[in-house]
Amino acid sequence: MKEIAGNLRRDVKDLLGESANIVTGIFKDGLCTVRGAANRWRNFTRDISGAFVSLFKSTNEALLPDLSPEQQPIVTVMESMDENLPIGARMTLSEAETRIGELNHSYWDSDEPERPVRVAIDYMLDGEVDRYWLPLRTGPGCRSLLEQMAYHVETNLKHPEEAVRLFADAPAGLRELLHEQFGPQLHDDLEKLAGRVLTFFQQHHTITKLEQQFQTQAAEGYGVDGSGRYDEENFGPGNAVWDDWRLTDLTGPSYEEFEDLRIEIWNLSYETHTTTPDRIVLAGGSYLGEDGWCMIGYPGC
Repeated sequence: MKEIAGNLRRDVKDLLGESANIVTGIFKDGLCTVRGAANRWRNFTRDISGAFVSLFKSTNEALLPDLSPEQQPIVTVMESMDENLPIGARMTLSEAETRIGELNHSYWDSDEPERPVRVAIDYMLDGEVDRYWLPLRTGPGCRSLLEQMAYHVETNLKHPEEAVRLFADAPAGLRELLHEQFGPQLHDDLEKLAGRVLTFFQQHHTITKLEQQFQTQAAEGYGVDGSGRYDEENFGPGNAVWDDWRLTDLTGPSYEEFEDLRIEIWNLSYETHTTTPDRIVLAGGSYLGEDGWCMIGYPGC
């Protein structure tokens, strides 16, 4: 009896270990977030196994950074065959989006082969810190990080058989169990990635680009719309001094197809702060508050 019990424990341990490796592959292939995989695993094992906990610790999944909702997501290169993106490199999401886009552009006319890269994106959304692993490729014709994420998630949503191909490596009985326990939830996870997480990443990147644009124009002494350089010899209506800005609304993206182009559309409203309110000329839907915050244009347009 003792020998039977020992063999049973080993069989259960091996089964859970094999299952944990497959489930780890799910989040490393960008099909769900780490938190989503952990929740699914706990439901699957009914808390009878520490296999996934130890797996988390061995890959530093339990050591997620302390992030705030306003802070940009952090991208870490986890695996890489591209020397220009070394393992361990860390950067903000916007820096990674720009860097990978520029890197792929530099490969455009080259004979360089595509190279696999895998990154982890740490972020806070809905009050919870989470991590998303994204498999990427660099090389001629490859797109930016967010474009590859959008394509990856949409492809797996349209072809759910691709999302569960990892289960094919499991023994028949376990394969059926994994399909039953994880298959339907994977579709929900992919929909969340497409509808919430990707949009959250895109919004952060868009806001950062706007901040950079404002800072550049403010440093050069121009209005946020690029017009009206201010200096002591050229002042008057329209040549206001701006010292801050803020978004009041940001929605999107929506998409429109035009021939072979897919156009990404964002709708935003913003206000800029001026230290020279006497130089503001209001027209149309423009407004100026007593505290110096104003909107030059039409809100939401």
